[in-house]
Amino acid sequence: MRAAEARFASFLLGRVGEEGMIPSEWVAKAVGGNSLRSNFLTSLAGAFIYFATLTEVPIIQGLMGSGMGKGPALAGTFSEVVQRYLNWNEKSKSSRGN
Repeated sequence: MRAAEARFASFLLGRVGEEGMIPSEWVAKAVGGNSLRSNFLTSLAGAFIYFATLTEVPIIQGLMGSGMGKGPALAGTFSEVVQRYLNWNEKSKSSRGN
């Protein structure tokens, strides 16, 4: 499943030196730079879209290659970590009977 997700991401975002189905201008306009808007959009998307641990790296690399800023890339990665922690924390509370 992870390999299929990575192939789909490279199809949409492209690879190094190759344009994907989503134009780089769209990515750069939405999440380029290090603005509050770019960080917020990436955090919001990262909170609602689940990626397996090993597939988030090629997806972020593809987005960065298409013009995503370093700040939004970090924000998207951390939003997934926070989401996983919150899910783990809820599971551990329910297993204790709280």
